[in-house]
Amino acid sequence: MHIDAGATSSAGGLSALADASLESLRAILDDMPARVMLFDLKGYVLYVNHEFFKFTGLKSDQVIGRHAAEIIGSATWRAYEPIRERLLRGEAVRWEGWTNLAAHGRRYMREHIVPCGVVDGKPSANLVMSVDLTSLKEREAEVSEQAERLQITEALKSSIVDHALAALVTADDEGRIVEFNPAAEIMFGQQRTEVLGRLVSEVIVPPRFRAAHNAGLQRMRAGGPARIIGRRVEMEALRADGSEFPTEMVLWCTEVRGKAYYTASLTDLSEQRDAAQQIERQREALRQSEKLTAMGSLLAGVAHELNNPLSIVLG
Repeated sequence: MHIDAGATSSAGGLSALADASLESLRAILDDMPARVMLFDLKGYVLYVNHEFFKFTGLKSDQVIGRHAAEIIGSATWRAYEPIRERLLRGEAVRWEGWTNLAAHGRRYMREHIVPCGVVDGKPSANLVMSVDLTSLKEREAEVSEQAERLQITEALKSSIVDHALAALVTADDEGRIVEFNPAAEIMFGQQRTEVLGRLVSEVIVPPRFRAAHNAGLQRMRAGGPARIIGRRVEMEALRADGSEFPTEMVLWCTEVRGKAYYTASLTDLSEQRDAAQQIERQREALRQSEKLTAMGSLLAGVAHELNNPLSIVLG
């Protein structure tokens, strides 16, 4: 800036104001949590703030006046070539992504680069504000990986539950149904959407057993012994049409965030009972047949014994 003699006092005031403004700006930049760097157009460092020194561990004489390639590495500096071309045209550039820094290895950076001292569309320096997001990105990747593993695990568990041949019914500690697999839908004639949130005693327990069921649930909620958990128990169950049928049940408890959930695996014993009854009927028929056979043999023996004296008499 050209200042004539007549404006010396004004120029002095403006110079003092400019110096004060510059110091205020420097104080603001030094207090910023982001790293701030000022480069000339050739890439030599004019200024860096406290956050830059804190991040790099370098001293002022190792940074000021040195070329950026010495600090961030030659390969990384060359990667900025397309950005520098845009800055020369007076464009501000924002970017973020992974890059390699000479002293810190691979880092994820977010940068805002602004041309400074623009005269006739041409800048004299470039101001870089940079934030290192490596820890955040690594944490995001870790969380994403955990979420993916959890999703795979849930998908596998869901597939096992959905394709299980046994009916699986899960209820919370209040006895309300939270899971009802397809096999249970077929066995009890109820749709999953219709039974979720309902009391398991109302859905699958015959009325005459509900009092005992509720008493057992209350006992377990109060910390009492779980008499049937882990054991195979035969019990009567209730279909949607009101008919009862025999089942074999295995019950187990799972705690999730301090809350107990009870899962019952049920197998319909109707066919087994029918088969057992059929076998018993066949055995009974066989026993009757054996009795008739034995009686026939006895009669044949008696007839033979009678035939001998009768033959003599007839003779």
